[in-house]
Amino acid sequence: MSQIALGRGSAAENLRMVTEKMAALNEATMTIATGGTAHKVVKGYRRRVRANIMRLKR
Repeated sequence: MSQIALGRGSAAENLRMVTEKMAALNEATMTIATGGTAHKVVKGYRRRVRANIMRLKR
């Protein structure tokens, strides 16, 4: 998000980042709504962050 604020990064990457954040929020909301724990929400976020780190290293 800081890259967007600084005007860096491609439009495609910025769109992907925002879309992924919206999907992560929806996933977290559904997890909590269906009786999931905060631990499960954080675990999901960490999985997404690891995937992004690996994708951006290429």
